[in-house]
Formats: sequence, C-alpha cells, structure tokens
Amino acid sequence: MPLQQKKIKRLKGRDRITAIFDKGEYLHTPPLGVRFQKDTTATGVYVGVSVSKKRFPKAVDRNTIKRKLRACLAATQKLETLPAGAYMFLFLGTTHHDLENVQAALNQLIKKLG
Repeated sequence: MPLQQKKIKRLKGRDRITAIFDKGEYLHTPPLGVRFQKDTTATGVYVGVSVSKKRFPKAVDRNTIKRKLRACLAATQKLETLPAGAYMFLFLGTTHHDLENVQAALNQLIKKLG
C-alpha cells in the first residue's frame, strides 16, 4: 500500500485559529512570521494567511499582499514536507515587498519549520 501524502487545506474556524495564537509556537524571518501548532493526530497540513489591518488600513493593500503570499505558498513544493498541523503565515512588513523577497523569506521559514 503506497504512502498517503498529506493534504494541504485551508485553515478555517475561530477555535482552531485562536488555539494557534494561544498555544502555538512562533518563528519569524522578516517580512514574514508563522504561528503554528503541530498535531500528530491530524492527517493534513492546514495553512492560513493574515495581514495586519493596523499596518495596512486599506483593504486593497491587504488583499494584494495576501494574494502574493498565497501565490508564493502555492509555488512552494516544500509544504508537503511540513509536519501535520496548522500554520498561520503573517505578513509583518510595513511596506509592499517584491514577490521574490516574499518567496525567499517563505523558503527560509519552511526550512526552520522542517
């Protein structure tokens, strides 16, 4: 029987997100940070993205950054190597960054997590 690959799913639910921020661990590589909670009983990897409303008051800017971050996450093949659990990627910068900078920071974070 072949090994099952972990599914990458969207992180949803107030309880799960609150648990990540209350009990989870934290790593950062500017301009990104990640809050995560590893779960040995889960069969998948749950991923969410967030941008601070305080740093980017305009919804257009927040949505643009979220789109960039999701595109970088989709392009990264290393997400399957993450341990099962829930991960919330946070954009911590105060200005817009190029896609290459975000991708480089994301790769560094995933190396730290793996």
